[in-house]
Amino acid sequence: MVGTSLSTGDSADHEPWFEIRGDAIYTTAHHPSGRGDWPWFDIRDGHVFTTRHHPQGRVALPWYEIHGNRMYTTRTHPDGYAGFPLFEIRDNLIYGIAHYSPVFSASPRDRDPERIPAGAAKLGPPEAE
Repeated sequence: MVGTSLSTGDSADHEPWFEIRGDAIYTTAHHPSGRGDWPWFDIRDGHVFTTRHHPQGRVALPWYEIHGNRMYTTRTHPDGYAGFPLFEIRDNLIYGIAHYSPVFSASPRDRDPERIPAGAAKLGPPEAE
């Protein structure tokens, strides 16, 4: 199961949002969308792809890569940060990593480049200096 955490925008409840079944990742009743039991992602060759069931309508995009026991955002992740570790895999379960996350914060202060964790890269054109 995937549990919420600071990194997923939910600071305290640690309820499972997703469950891995075979090569698919399904939402649970705890998912904030209110859509339980939907196969939103497929796992193939170390990548986690969106499915036709994902509500954003983006099919077959590799939003995450699995390296070791972590799931990292990719260049196609909609929040625009590549290489950001959002989830940790332990004993076939996936948990949100509780750490500061510029990806899901709405505060301009939290998007300060000095506060972005090492390894996370903002994509897109360089900002004007």
